[in-house]
Amino acid sequence: MADEKRITVDGLRALVVKPDSPSKGGVLVLPTIQGIEHHMQTVCGWITDAGLTALVWDPFSAYDREMPPEKRYPIGRDQLEDRPALQEQIHWVDYMHQELGLESVGTIGFCLGGRMVFTLCAAEPRLKACVAYHPSIDYPSPSRHLDAVAAAKDVTCPVQILYPGQDRITKRETFQALRESLEKSAAPTIVQLFPHADHGFTERGVSIVSGVDRGSNPANIEATKLGWPQTVALFRACLL
Repeated sequence: MADEKRITVDGLRALVVKPDSPSKGGVLVLPTIQGIEHHMQTVCGWITDAGLTALVWDPFSAYDREMPPEKRYPIGRDQLEDRPALQEQIHWVDYMHQELGLESVGTIGFCLGGRMVFTLCAAEPRLKACVAYHPSIDYPSPSRHLDAVAAAKDVTCPVQILYPGQDRITKRETFQALRESLEKSAAPTIVQLFPHADHGFTERGVSIVSGVDRGSNPANIEATKLGWPQTVALFRACLL
């Protein structure tokens, strides 16, 4: 992977990965509840292969960098607050424009991050594209969460949302409410439904949450294979 660097700015951590050739477009990656780990590094490779710079926000900058994923999960589930997280994400949008010299920035989120992309894009008009993979949304929202469903109608950039029909976290009625909220926006929206795929279908291996081996379900592999080319097309159209 070309030019991968861990950075700390103003006490906040991130992973930056640049493509082989200079690019004026970049993607802010909002990770799963496990933060920066192998899967997010794989995603960065997908993004840089598309000719874009990737920056992964670390939700756990206040904790030891070497904290294992199984310890991150309960913190993310029970303690992570959306409001300060949103300010950290906006900080990285600033950094991508000002320090990395990017002219166009979009965002992509997975699970936890898939929920947060909607509140970030509603608050940050500079973002040019919004992609949510298998977002984790409790609805109605807990008090420490911002309301992603309500925020979706205020997103002004093009959106792609990818929803697995066997999602154990985001209920079908929640997905439908999110879709209806997006349809109130003037932004173009691409909705992809994968009826037999599981939550976290882009990942491989056993989930620390459900204990399910996601790589054993062919529908998960098919969903990733069909979904990612659409993501690349959206990012390239909006950011390059």
